[in-house]
Amino acid sequence: MKIFLVAIDSSPVADDIMHLACKLAKIEKAKLYIVYVFEVPRSLPLDAEIPEEFEKGDLILDKAANIAEEAELPFETDLIQARSSGPGIVDEAKDLGAELIIIGMTTKSRFGELIFGSTVSYVLQKAPCRVIVIKK
Repeated sequence: MKIFLVAIDSSPVADDIMHLACKLAKIEKAKLYIVYVFEVPRSLPLDAEIPEEFEKGDLILDKAANIAEEAELPFETDLIQARSSGPGIVDEAKDLGAELIIIGMTTKSRFGELIFGSTVSYVLQKAPCRVIVIKK
């Protein structure tokens, strides 16, 4: 079965990401692997317990899971702790053998040019598979 990694956060584009991921997964008969990555400060160990981040991540993943359940799709969710979101997403995609990463971005521009944030830039450069970026 194909695996699509869906990276979500609390941004306004998260629901759009999930709805697109569900449509694509139905067409491709894929399983969704929905991840929320939170960055652990370098002053703490990578496996540090950060309750507020776990609570925030659980709420975001629960909302995404509800969308996948309504679409009647196979899925898993995971909360990932990483030093940086981009490598966390790419490493997870490699570990899963994902065929597609779906990620969102908020619009940033400078002098009329679209600017990708560090996470999206990293994923686009290092992903082991196709990437779809959704811009709100």
